[in-house]
Amino acid sequence: GIAGFVPAVKMLLRQKAGNISYEIHYELAELYDYITASNAVLLTGGSIALEAMVLGAIPIIYSCVPQFSHNPLLEYPEAVLVVNGKRSMKQALEKLNRSDLPQERERLFADMFGGIVSNPDAYALQVLQEVA
Repeated sequence: GIAGFVPAVKMLLRQKAGNISYEIHYELAELYDYITASNAVLLTGGSIALEAMVLGAIPIIYSCVPQFSHNPLLEYPEAVLVVNGKRSMKQALEKLNRSDLPQERERLFADMFGGIVSNPDAYALQVLQEVA
């Protein structure tokens, strides 16, 4: 369970992270405040990755290679950083240090949400007209 997982991850990060500062959060209480203050967040996917982008943080998404992933964000490798092991995690962290950040967020949001990004009111009216 989570009670054993979080201490194990903290121990691993203490051993391997060097001088990188990090926080581990598994409750939503102040999560958005921490994301807003972060350069990047390590996630397994879900809507929190989109929320992180809106809040200005770069999502680093862990995708386990041997397992099937239905995460649609993996189709936008220029909008998020995708990692699957030590080497790709090191590359992602180096990209953050070089400010070589993903630039394809607008396409991702346009594909996923259509006109809601550029004109939310018109998009909402269009959706209502289509379902009416």
